[in-house]
Amino acid sequence: MKWLKRLFGSAEVKLRYRSIGPCQVCVDLSQPPLLPFTGARVVGDLPAGGWVTLEKLGLDLHADGYRLHLISAGQSGAPDSSAGEKLVHPDFVDALVAYPHLIPSWLAVRGHFCSFNAVIFEDVNGDQVTKGLYLTRSGKYVSSYMWLTGPRAGDQTAYYFDCD
Repeated sequence: MKWLKRLFGSAEVKLRYRSIGPCQVCVDLSQPPLLPFTGARVVGDLPAGGWVTLEKLGLDLHADGYRLHLISAGQSGAPDSSAGEKLVHPDFVDALVAYPHLIPSWLAVRGHFCSFNAVIFEDVNGDQVTKGLYLTRSGKYVSSYMWLTGPRAGDQTAYYFDCD
């Protein structure tokens, strides 16, 4: 925690996620989401906040009891409107990167982007991005983003998280 205070100065540093068991992590959604890059801003209203528990149960990942699953969107840039209303918060990305043992094995799709798109971000030009997990060629998960609009949109295959 001391290094965070040195990095961000005297501003209060709050814990965004914490492990509560070998297969569980709590994520604080009451804080503004971490931005995917400098100069990004949130588009629209933020979803309701509070602490949410991510839990790996067998081969599945659950958020407060809801099973997360993937929706393939191909290279279209966004899930279709039938995807459901409970799209998954991007702060889960940072928690899963910190605790990669919670990431289900079926998510190991190298070179594909898995989006957590309950929050959309935009750059100074108004081009929109979504934040997500990316599995690198070396087998490491990283927090990344994918362009939804603008000249760089649709240049990679995406899978979107939803929950039931």
